[in-house]
Amino acid sequence: MKFTIAEWILIQAVICEELVRTSAVIDEMEAKGIPQGKTWPDGSKTEDFEYSMMKHRRNVLNNILTKLNNEEI
Repeated sequence: MKFTIAEWILIQAVICEELVRTSAVIDEMEAKGIPQGKTWPDGSKTEDFEYSMMKHRRNVLNNILTKLNNEEI
C-alpha cells in the first residue's frame, strides 16, 4: 500500500498518540498493583480483563507501527 508523505505522517501520529495513551493507562494500573482477575480453585490468579486487553492493544499498535515503518511512502 502506498501513502503520500502527509498520509504517512498523519497515520503514524494518530497511532503514536494512541500508543502513548494506552501505555499511560497501563502504567497507572501497574502503579496501583497489577490488577488481578479471577482466582482459580488451585489458588492461581488471572490478570484483570481490562489490563490484559490494554496490553494486547499496546502490542497491536506497536505491530501496526512497525509494519507502517516498513512500507514505501
